[in-house]
Amino acid sequence: MDVPSPVAGARAPDGNAMEQKASMAYLFEVWPMVVLTLVALYTARRLILGGGPPSRSSSSGPKAEDSEDSSFDDGAGAHVVLIDPKCPLGKRSKSNASQACTFDHGICVGSYALIHKPTDDEELLASGEYPYAEHMHGRKRRWEFRIQFRVTSSIGAGDIWFGAEAGDDPRPGLMDMYLGGVVQTALRRVAKIYQSYGDDPATSPNSADLETKRVVFPLTEMDQLIVTPVGEQPPDLCGVDFPSLGMQKTDNRKAFRKAIEALEIVPGPVFTLNFWCISPFLDVLLWKAPARGPLPELSLLDLKVMPPGFLSMYIQRPPEEWGPHKRGDVRHLPSRCMWLFRVAFFSTLHAPTQEALHRILPNTARNDLDRMDWQHTSKPRGQGWCCGI
Repeated sequence: MDVPSPVAGARAPDGNAMEQKASMAYLFEVWPMVVLTLVALYTARRLILGGGPPSRSSSSGPKAEDSEDSSFDDGAGAHVVLIDPKCPLGKRSKSNASQACTFDHGICVGSYALIHKPTDDEELLASGEYPYAEHMHGRKRRWEFRIQFRVTSSIGAGDIWFGAEAGDDPRPGLMDMYLGGVVQTALRRVAKIYQSYGDDPATSPNSADLETKRVVFPLTEMDQLIVTPVGEQPPDLCGVDFPSLGMQKTDNRKAFRKAIEALEIVPGPVFTLNFWCISPFLDVLLWKAPARGPLPELSLLDLKVMPPGFLSMYIQRPPEEWGPHKRGDVRHLPSRCMWLFRVAFFSTLHAPTQEALHRILPNTARNDLDRMDWQHTSKPRGQGWCCGI
């Protein structure tokens, strides 16, 4: 059997059947006692907090007017906002934009796009008449994150981590950690991960170098790879033909892993990656881990994951560059990491507070930030919306 090539232009067959099969396999692998314990504990937690028993219906979640700041809702449907904090006022983009948004972090330059199903609108979701439905409709995945980049110096693919970090979230309690652990167990069934609840500022000796709460993955857990040689045109992240390009993990997992491990990330070529394998377990728009089979849905707010989060790709420096540290200390501390890409993200249904926004953009004057226009009119694909323009 021929293995698709990651080189731009190669066609990759549809992996939807394998995706559905993998999702069904997960449901039958869940330990019955763990499920029963989880349901009982989660129900008790909700009752104790006064939230009532967990709902198994696919509700649309809290409305924008119930969140801290409803000005993020543009009246044309909920979406995910992404902000690049390296820009003075924060370069902004939104999910399902018709063109990719660019970034420049010095060592790494590129563009990105987030595709997310309208999970807040059951009627629209069922209709198949939403942006990118020609690719997303009927698939188990809820979202895709596509990133395209080139580097200014050589990097080993095995040294790169990609995933989500939390901001200044409160420390989770024991039950929060247990419930979060169940979600992480689900994620580990589909991907290798590095997970941390972060350092406690109250007990950490170095408050200036704390590991934040995070769930990150090595590049081998990406789902699509396209390598564009020097002199050739890289693919359009928002193009209709993008899903069929390059190499997909669902086609041949072993070959895909070998291709990633063999990557030489050096100046010149353009590298394009797509990530969706954990999307059935995480709804960014509704800020929750959806119900799956007998598992109840888990609000990320209940797990002390407050908006905004940070989507990042970074290199962990070699241990010999870490300075003095205890044996077995493998934390992803800021001093040990070099960020290739980092953007804040949140749902318009769960907008962050103004204080949280000021922490995202510390170099922005308060009055300038307060005047930022977050109300954007959604545009049909083809008109373009990127980076607040």
